[in-house]
Amino acid sequence: MPEFTNLDKDAKALDDYLLDKSYIEGYTPSQADVAVYEQFKSAPAAKYVNATRWYNHLSSYTAAEFKAFPGTKPAAKAAPAPAKAAPAKKEEAKEEDDDDLDLFGSDDEEDEENERIKAERVAEYNRKKAAGKPRPDAKSMIIFDVKPWDDETDMKALTDGVLAIKKEGLLWGTNKLVPIGYGIKKLTITAVVVDDLVGTDDIIDEITESLADYVQSVDIVAFNKLMNANYDLWAQNFSHVGDNNGHKFVKDGPRDYIMYGSGRVYVEKMYGLVRLEARHDWIEYFIDKLTIGKVYDKVTINCVLNSDESDDITFAILPKDTAASILKKRWDLDNFPKPRDLQGFPKQVYTLMTDAPEFTSRIWELPSLKKALWGSVGKDENGNDASGYPIVEQISLSNLPPYKPEKLEDLTHPKTLQLVFRIPELNDESLALQSIASQVAFDIIDTIGKYGRLSAEGKQKAKRLRAAAEQTILKQFEEERKRELADKKVAEKKQLLENIQKLSPESQRKAEEKLKKKEQKKQQAKKMKRI
Repeated sequence: MPEFTNLDKDAKALDDYLLDKSYIEGYTPSQADVAVYEQFKSAPAAKYVNATRWYNHLSSYTAAEFKAFPGTKPAAKAAPAPAKAAPAKKEEAKEEDDDDLDLFGSDDEEDEENERIKAERVAEYNRKKAAGKPRPDAKSMIIFDVKPWDDETDMKALTDGVLAIKKEGLLWGTNKLVPIGYGIKKLTITAVVVDDLVGTDDIIDEITESLADYVQSVDIVAFNKLMNANYDLWAQNFSHVGDNNGHKFVKDGPRDYIMYGSGRVYVEKMYGLVRLEARHDWIEYFIDKLTIGKVYDKVTINCVLNSDESDDITFAILPKDTAASILKKRWDLDNFPKPRDLQGFPKQVYTLMTDAPEFTSRIWELPSLKKALWGSVGKDENGNDASGYPIVEQISLSNLPPYKPEKLEDLTHPKTLQLVFRIPELNDESLALQSIASQVAFDIIDTIGKYGRLSAEGKQKAKRLRAAAEQTILKQFEEERKRELADKKVAEKKQLLENIQKLSPESQRKAEEKLKKKEQKKQQAKKMKRI
């Protein structure tokens, strides 16, 4: 086991060690983790993201679970003997003998008073320091794509016009012209904005209105406030986030960004997709408006779980207004889980489906899930008159294929947790709610890992439901096979008759007689079978 010292003051060594590891030793918690964990008096500093992720994960276990971890807990090393104090001066020693000698008590009370005074002075210093140095305003970096009307547009005039836009809290950064085809170039320009002073829509409106002769559309191609809202949370939960080249996000299209995570308990692999709406690119905007309805940014999290750490469970939480359309695309959710109701669940807005009510009750106990569902409709968890626009578009767990399988073997599928969140507005309230919703993913993962084993009764119920569904599928397979076989025979007979029609009259007569005799034999065989 690696040795770590002085962890309470400096967790850097542990943070570096956990860069590509989930635990101190092996791939599951052990007594080695307990030994290191107990060295901390409090959580490590937030800057140590790997150590913080590990510490928070270990903190989720109880003392009884700590004792059940495998392995042998390393014996604590004896603390080094304190250095021998330098001899005191005779005058000081005498003064201490005369004034500080107390044969009937201790210095505890005086030490406590000194500590109290010291704490008050530190607090006063921090208060004055904070008052003298105000907290910096929250800022976001945005990258705009400004597209011209055609290849004859004066791009220098367009660029100068954009840079001429001045607003409090807006600072233009680097810019460049990027070819997009047929001799047309777009302006890609970076801006840093103070969130409380200027909005992205205000900037885009001024560009499109003041430069209408030059600008066809403006699109946001990167918005790091939304990105970081997800990245920070992922960094706390995974030993590694991003691709092998060090990129936090991988661009996967004009508006799509992918984020990968690895090195976490209960998880085989996990990736998130951030899709930005086509802001002020009117063609794409209206296409989205016509095909989707309301336009919004979207975050999709797909997590493939370790299959052997929990029982086979299917459940889903879907908005009522889109549940029907989602179920049409999700064969597994449409066939296996059944609608359920739980006390306190916002059934006015969401639909709950599961084949394991016992497990789903545990999921609903998660505070983050309640806060995300009720918060997304503008209510607290005790709200009854639910209204608003759901930020949670989908939460589902399944080890069945989302598409209709063509054969029984296709029923085997990785155990996958999927969460889809809508971000209607890029404001602080919406982003805070989205961070809560993202936390739901990790809370559900831990709940599956810890409580994903059903009781004997719960397992039997889930097994019966799944067996009934599988029998229905097998029956459908058999009926489809019979239909295909019948259709094939009809097609073959039709082709045979067409071929006979091409023969000479004499050959036609012989072929028809042969066909008639064959049909008579078939009918006779059927009669004998019935007898």
